Amino acid sequence: MKKLLTFKNLFLYYLKLAKVFGVVPAFHVVWMQFFFGIRYKHNYILKYLEKNYSSIIEKYKSIEQDDSVIQNDSTIWVCWFQGEERMPRTIKHCYESIKKYSGGKSVQLITLQNYREFISLPNHVVEKVENGTISLTHFSDIIRCNLLADYGGIYVDAGLLLTANLQIPQLPFYSIKKRKPEGDDSFVSDYRWVAGFMAGVKRNVLHLFMKDFLNAYHCDKNMLLDYFLVDYIIAMAYNNFSDVKKMIDDVPYNNEDIYYIQNHLCEPLNKGELDRVLANTSVFRIGYKGIPQEINDDSLYAYLFK
Repeated sequence: MKKLLTFKNLFLYYLKLAKVFGVVPAFHVVWMQFFFGIRYKHNYILKYLEKNYSSIIEKYKSIEQDDSVIQNDSTIWVCWFQGEERMPRTIKHCYESIKKYSGGKSVQLITLQNYREFISLPNHVVEKVENGTISLTHFSDIIRCNLLADYGGIYVDAGLLLTANLQIPQLPFYSIKKRKPEGDDSFVSDYRWVAGFMAGVKRNVLHLFMKDFLNAYHCDKNMLLDYFLVDYIIAMAYNNFSDVKKMIDDVPYNNEDIYYIQNHLCEPLNKGELDRVLANTSVFRIGYKGIPQEINDDSLYAYLFK
């Protein structure tokens, strides 16, 4: 039954994609990975986007990144559209940790009520957000690219928990980066960045490219080609722009146990293992979905938040 439901959902997804992008692209994106692997899907999406938005790529090939670096007084940007008072409890814990461990940096919360105070978006993007064509989840991707392009700073996803003062190396770009497990092609990022935690200087060429690309994409498309579209955009920049490749390659490995707490949150606390993880990781993905209302007192969650 579960397999039948999965196939049904995939088929419905395929039909939606086919309506927007055509039968052939939809078939390649949804079905061909089952014959040739997930890497085939990654490569197809990259080629499709590069072909259909070649003018933007060509524009940025001639733009060089300057030698400015992220400053210690950079703003930390956090986005939760409903505002602090409507944060779920786990997101509230995360937000409080970001403020606590900001290292003296200003923390700015972006909401549906105040985002226009900081950025200006094309009318077609705003209209598609208001009519539901662009989900709030993807809208946060658009907000992120615009904030980092226009101001620079550090974007921290609202579902990230900090356990120590946030320290960003003086580089033009920074993100969480971990070693790719052998044979793991799950993500087009290959673990070289985490889109929910990115920092950069004002007018960083990567974030400018992401901003322009998303504006163009949403001008003529009413659906995401893939949920991780932002990662494909970064991968395109990495593959096509030498300055972006260098910026990403220059980021040292960091916070490699980012998913430890999420994976063990409701399990009994293993203090020794937690201490080992905290010694090399201080940014953790938590999120808020799938956490039960009742938490055992001996769990990792209870230790961290009660």
